[in-house]
Order: sequence, then structure tokens, then C-alpha cells
Amino acid sequence: VEYAGHPVYATLAKVGRCEWLQAVLQVRVRPGSFITKPGSLGPGHWEQGVRIDPNFQTMDALEWLIEDEQDVVVTGVLLRELGRCSDPFVYGDAAYRVTEG
Repeated sequence: VEYAGHPVYATLAKVGRCEWLQAVLQVRVRPGSFITKPGSLGPGHWEQGVRIDPNFQTMDALEWLIEDEQDVVVTGVLLRELGRCSDPFVYGDAAYRVTEG
């Protein structure tokens, strides 16, 4: 979720005066139906050498290439609330500090 939740992939949608939502789909993928690729998030968006996801040692195999949509099932929609209306104790201080501009 950490990688998919980067604003390059999961843009912020303004839903109130001081509130934004971000959505990421949770999916199940048929085993053996995908090939892994290194993360494509460029150095302009993430500092090289800084771990983006605690479940992955490196950027290798962070992205999965799936050719057939029949091999993917959506199992959930994950939402994150950001902005001054969000609760910093639930979503963290960085989410609370999101502002326009």
C-alpha cells in the first residue's frame, strides 16, 4: 500500500474545504499470471536508496505486469483521509499537514 499510495499513482481528490481523500484498490492476482518489474517511481518523486515499503528491501519487483484483466479481482477499496480535517492520531502528522497549493 505504501508504494501504491504515493500521489503519483493515487492522486488526491478534494472533498471538502480542508479535506482530501486518496484511494487505492486492494486486489488479488492469479498466481503465475504476472511478471514482476522494478519500481518505476523516478528520482524526482522518491529519493533513491530510501526504502518506500517496509515489506520490500529494494525497488525490485514492486510492480506487477498483468496482461489479462480476468486474472485480477478487486477485494477492497482503501481510503486515506488527508488535510486539516483529518485526525493526526489516526492518519499521522504528515496527512494532517496536507494543504492546498
